[in-house]
Amino acid sequence: MPALKKTRAAAGRYINGVHAARFEMCVSAGDPALIVAVLADIVKAYGVARLARETGMSSDSLEQLMAPESDPKFSAIVTVVNALGLTLHARNRH
Repeated sequence: MPALKKTRAAAGRYINGVHAARFEMCVSAGDPALIVAVLADIVKAYGVARLARETGMSSDSLEQLMAPESDPKFSAIVTVVNALGLTLHARNRH
């Protein structure tokens, strides 16, 4: 567990507030394609190879996951989001 905490802390240094705000807005909008597109931008900013090492996923898998035509599994999205130090939030729409 300490290694994961260290990884999340390091991720936070590379993910700026603009990235986090854009991601939060896309999650709130509920558009899966938009969520993946913004997450892809964040992954590129962070570094695909670095994220691959930290998640245990291959760089090719990450690039396929973030491709515009992809329909990624939710578990893969959660893995990437957690590794980047981001969170998914749920709340009532009304």
